[in-house]
Amino acid sequence: MLNNTPLAYDFHGTQPIDFPFELLRPEDIDIYMDVDTYIGQQTCGQNCKNCWFVNNEKVKRKRFNIPEGQLIVNDLRKIGYKIYPRYTDTFAYGGEFILAYGASTARVYAEKSSRQLTQTMQKGEAWTSGRPLLGKDAEYLLNLARDYNYGTISISFHGLLNKSLHIEKEEDYPIKGVFHASNFENVVNIIKDYNRRKIDKNFAGFRINVGLTLGRHNFTTENLQRYIDFFNQLGVATVRFNRFFDHGHKHPHLELSESEISSIYQTIKKIHEKLPLNFQINMSGDLGTSGVEIMDFPENVNLCKGGRQLFALIPCAEEFIESEKKDRLVCKVGELTGCVNIFEPTLGSVLREVKDSKTRYYIRWNTESIEKLFRFRNSEFSSNGCFSRQLLSLIENHQY
Repeated sequence: MLNNTPLAYDFHGTQPIDFPFELLRPEDIDIYMDVDTYIGQQTCGQNCKNCWFVNNEKVKRKRFNIPEGQLIVNDLRKIGYKIYPRYTDTFAYGGEFILAYGASTARVYAEKSSRQLTQTMQKGEAWTSGRPLLGKDAEYLLNLARDYNYGTISISFHGLLNKSLHIEKEEDYPIKGVFHASNFENVVNIIKDYNRRKIDKNFAGFRINVGLTLGRHNFTTENLQRYIDFFNQLGVATVRFNRFFDHGHKHPHLELSESEISSIYQTIKKIHEKLPLNFQINMSGDLGTSGVEIMDFPENVNLCKGGRQLFALIPCAEEFIESEKKDRLVCKVGELTGCVNIFEPTLGSVLREVKDSKTRYYIRWNTESIEKLFRFRNSEFSSNGCFSRQLLSLIENHQY
């Protein structure tokens, strides 16, 4: 009998999406806080043509300055909200975010019917394109991650494999501007070499996780089997499959149909049942619900909790709010959105209040907008657990 690690999934609370929002406690709500959305040399080192931060003006080149970002995180956590700072790259700006925010995880991952948190969640998860670790500061950045209690480094894998499991040429990969897989093994080897030199009684070494985007270019059973075989040999801890999203409408031919998503679930389930695996497989929530029942996940898994128990917090231009009390100054500094992928619709604000020389940050929810999103999700216009594509189509056609 195989002894594979359980299949993992994204997890954002146990309540169904029709649970009344006003009855949720702050402790029931996850907030992905996009601290910095700049891309380029000082951050991820890339210029991915399908990047949501490149193709969405709402989040393009935005930033919470670190002192204020720290205060927002602290105040919202005191209220009870679970805040997860996100960056274009954890190692951006020479490790500035690690120093400012400490250990963080990019998402929430669970396994088994008991919704047990995966090993990735036991310490911080550093997400990186891989590019910063090819520079002269790699040793310093890894030391920083170790010292700030990061246990996992997650790297995106953008590449195709041939029958011999060799990485195909970069020019043959359809998504341009990415950190191509031809550089991936170099980064993995840098991390493994660091682990060999640094492991001691206080440091068990970094786990290596892989993020792999599936589209029409690489979703077939043959493609998936090649990836599985490749990573089985390489020695990584987790491979997380997510779904290609055509941000910017530049690659419509790469979008997967719902039947193709269902076939991915079937293939991964068979592989997990029949093939010994040296790593854990994680299925991203953006794959949605088409065919997900075969995975035997707990109820509501991949039925996105966006706009209910999951929100994105993005920086915005400061906007002063009129206050009935003249002795206080209130300003909107951030927006909360229902989908963490397309950053729509806006469902609340983070406000900064200055009163008696004291500053505090809190959330003002727009319950009318929250219920509007809920009505959409219960309508004929929303037929999948991941509602981002159908919602974006309505918004772009001025029908939402």
